[in-house]
Amino acid sequence: RNAQGQTKNYPDVIYKGGKKDIDAQDVQFAWVNIAIPKDTAAGNYTGTITVSADELDKPFELTYNIEVLNLVQPAPEATELQVWQHPFSVANYYLGLGENPSGGITNEVREDFYFTEKHFNLMRDSIKEYVSIGGHDVVANVVEEAWNHQSYYNDLSMVKWTKKADGTWEFDYDWYDAWINFMIECKVLDPANGIGQIKCYSIVPWNNQIAYYDEAQGKVVKESHNPGTAKWKEMWEPFLKDFMEHSKKMGWFDITYISMDERGLDQLEPAVEMIESVKDEDGNHFKISSALNYAAPEYYEFTDRIDDISINLGNTGNVQQMNDLSDHRRDLGLTTTMYTCTGDYPSNFMISDPGDNYWDIWYTMTLGTDGYMRWAWDNYVYDMHGDATYRYWEPGDGWFIYPIEREAVGEDFNASFYSTPRYELFKQGIRDVAKAKYLLNSESATAEEKTELTDVVEHLAKPQKGTYQGSAVAASEKDRMLVHSETERALDATNALARNVAERENPNPKPESADKTALNAAIKDAEALKKEDYTAESWKAFETALNAAKETAADKDAAQTEVD
Repeated sequence: RNAQGQTKNYPDVIYKGGKKDIDAQDVQFAWVNIAIPKDTAAGNYTGTITVSADELDKPFELTYNIEVLNLVQPAPEATELQVWQHPFSVANYYLGLGENPSGGITNEVREDFYFTEKHFNLMRDSIKEYVSIGGHDVVANVVEEAWNHQSYYNDLSMVKWTKKADGTWEFDYDWYDAWINFMIECKVLDPANGIGQIKCYSIVPWNNQIAYYDEAQGKVVKESHNPGTAKWKEMWEPFLKDFMEHSKKMGWFDITYISMDERGLDQLEPAVEMIESVKDEDGNHFKISSALNYAAPEYYEFTDRIDDISINLGNTGNVQQMNDLSDHRRDLGLTTTMYTCTGDYPSNFMISDPGDNYWDIWYTMTLGTDGYMRWAWDNYVYDMHGDATYRYWEPGDGWFIYPIEREAVGEDFNASFYSTPRYELFKQGIRDVAKAKYLLNSESATAEEKTELTDVVEHLAKPQKGTYQGSAVAASEKDRMLVHSETERALDATNALARNVAERENPNPKPESADKTALNAAIKDAEALKKEDYTAESWKAFETALNAAKETAADKDAAQTEVD
């Protein structure tokens, strides 16, 4: 539930399958993924899914149809994807910390566990999943609580700041280095080839607070200074110089960004000036990234200084202005994304229609952005499989996926994850937008066909937002269904052009005759089987396959791919 609402159950976790007890008059949701191998021959495929149960006299059969075109699915990297990771939340959830929070959060920590091999074992599967959808953006905390403890668990600094007794600064990068090397191992980053971005938060933390260990006082000290002031510069200039030297030593400088999040211009401008003032011997400074919660500017003097910006969906009402900004920045080699968060609709909450996530990805084409940013991938709370209520945000806002049950993790701490309908529709959006972008760049598509597809994908309607018990939802049922009708238009237009391009790029005429020797031999072997050796259910499925084989064997026009 949202903090303002009532507790309700939502079917938000896709478990791994197996048998399930279902009460009478109840409903059980199921999610089925069908993988299509890359070398699958083009054609139309039909199959059945059988649903059986104890005391069910006759199993249900669900028929599905798949159309495979003679084109290869484009890489997901067609969409710039940035989804924030929270390694401390993952560790603390599995360690069982936070059972008794104070004020809706917990401050329990286990510093001896963080960024060890066991910690990484908890995340390896989910981070590799992130890579599979085109994720090459890494979040690294370089100060304590950059977001003022907005998470249930702590967001500690991966860099330890120490003020020496003589007033100089020392920085410990052990955690930071371990985190970045893990992300390189998982192929999120490939610094040698310039792949990925390391986003370091934040030079303007939400409360402008820096925590450090003061040797002279023998304790941790916290100071808050407004960006641009002398005291603020005295802290940040030594860090940026030392961090630049360290980043160059590690070979990571070219993909490292000093980042900011939803701050006003009065804080962003002095921060950008500070970053630009610290340069190497060749005159280069760190790259800069920032999330902006205000409308796309008409004048680009300031935003041109920021390499990677993301603008909140709620501030994208002027679609033409967003397109102009994105085009301008793309010409300069700069990145622009759209992001959603709490209060936005359509969005990524447990209460959201899963199709909202599909619409979000498609809408990046309407805005002309390079892609999409979202917090967060895995910002967990204590009771992920019970009451996921959190004091601030709509449940689900902080996670696309779920951890497995903490008691299921063994001594080696290897852990997988559970998907969600929200995430599955998000992935579908990434795949389908990649198709649309491929087609719009295809030399096999005519200018007229590209215009027809562009007229759809660049003009998707945005539904109106309402609220339900404090959560952002559709203003009406009509608005909720608009998400589906608009994305259906986009997909239909994409598939229509794909059929034309597939035929032009890979014409597949049927051969004059197909070799059916192996097929006929298989049919002969199959007909020798005895019905009494098998269950009624398996025999029925077998007969369906055998009849299909006989039909193909009898079809004089069958292609070799169909015979095979």
